Amino acid sequence: LRALDRFDEADRILTALLDGDPRSFGALIEQGHLRRQRADHAGAAKAFEAAAAIEPQHIGVSVELVRELIFLKELTKVDPILRSLSERNPTDPSTATGIAHILMERHWLSEAEALLLNAHQNAPTNASVLLALSRLARQRGNRIAGLRYLSIAAELDKTNLVIQLELAAELGAQGRTDEAMELIRAVIAIDDQNYSAWRQLGLHYRSTGEPQQAKGAFDTARKLDPSKIDALVDLAQANLATGDLHEADRLLVHALALEPNH
Repeated sequence: LRALDRFDEADRILTALLDGDPRSFGALIEQGHLRRQRADHAGAAKAFEAAAAIEPQHIGVSVELVRELIFLKELTKVDPILRSLSERNPTDPSTATGIAHILMERHWLSEAEALLLNAHQNAPTNASVLLALSRLARQRGNRIAGLRYLSIAAELDKTNLVIQLELAAELGAQGRTDEAMELIRAVIAIDDQNYSAWRQLGLHYRSTGEPQQAKGAFDTARKLDPSKIDALVDLAQANLATGDLHEADRLLVHALALEPNH
């Protein structure tokens, strides 16, 4: 029901389950996800916190609780939970990378590194762990190590378009434009409805001084997802670069209508 956006019906069922058994771990987890979907982050945190109290060794629910507390800016509650999670040092790659990304957001880089290196030792060919190690290295300013980890991840998981595009962006940032463009075009050949790929293609055309081609790529991205403002602003900037001031102004007015505080 939650997947079908039938939130009220799902809520009634969960409420009835929890009335019968207030310590139902599964029902509390589901209630947390339901409340998150309904943008009730305080309610989601309360449900995840209740579930964590029932099964304090369950790492996944603690991660969900931390995410909600960060959203609510209740950071005094976040740090002790994060400390406990990092000390438990989970080896499951998915769990380790999830915790590591939160640690990186809090700038606990040494703790994130220890967690990821342990996960990498246990699963050396896991592309998600390598991607997280790449992001950590780049956050520290080590672009060489970041590119090395990212290249290995992309080679291990050639079907992961997110990794391929992130590699393209990093190659472009390091001046390896031809390789970046080749990767982006390869992604578009696989998925020509990929908003991120078309926008990234536009950004690379812009960086190489090809505004007309950039306009075409940004316009394609905008049409693929009209709700996203980034490609709209990019397209406006491309029109400014080609001297089409009227069109640039029209696009920016539209962008501000979608997101007045941009």
